Amino acid sequence: MMPVHRTSGSLIIAIVVLLVSVQPTQSEDSPEQQFVLYAASTVQQFTEDPNLGSFRAKARVARALFIVPEILRGAFLVGASSGSGVLMVRERDSGTWNGPGFYTIGGVSFGLQMGADAAQVIFLIMTDRGLESFYRSSAKLGLDASVAAGTEGGGVGIQASPALSADILVYSRSQGGYMGVSFEGTAVHVADKSNEAYYGRPVQPVEILEKGTLRNPGVTPLLQTLAVLTR
Repeated sequence: MMPVHRTSGSLIIAIVVLLVSVQPTQSEDSPEQQFVLYAASTVQQFTEDPNLGSFRAKARVARALFIVPEILRGAFLVGASSGSGVLMVRERDSGTWNGPGFYTIGGVSFGLQMGADAAQVIFLIMTDRGLESFYRSSAKLGLDASVAAGTEGGGVGIQASPALSADILVYSRSQGGYMGVSFEGTAVHVADKSNEAYYGRPVQPVEILEKGTLRNPGVTPLLQTLAVLTR
């Protein structure tokens, strides 16, 4: 009977090891994975837009991209904006992209503003200071990092530092009419629950984006569109 017992014990151990080693992956229809695919589509549309030559040139040297597939804006004199986005960070030496990190964005803008629309927005993070602001639990654009409108794209107006010296450049594509929208003072927050759901455990942005110690295979379509954009 002893050989039988050893065989059964070995089989149980093998099964336990197998179960522990298999990491759950994000379902293709999970909200986080669908959002990553939405972000990939947004990058592709920006890449193919003939009016965004400046965006493509700046993206090739950007430290990171914060991609907001849809930001809802509406205002009459006082404007509100809200949305969600993913941050992708490029390693200096290898050029490899780390991410995504999930964030929410929202704020209030003031000025002569009338109309409402939804827009796609990509923030090009050009400096270390701009990137470090995203590693906090929350940051305020224009305070923690300077922002400026990209020279092409329409739909965005930012009263901030000149584009040549700004930490972050903002480009947008919009179907609706809007006047005077501003991201100055907009708050960006880490979406802890989305990050935990996507990576299977609580995680800090620096682990995903700077150290690159966590990766989800579902990011592949987004990596492919970034490769086309920055080649």
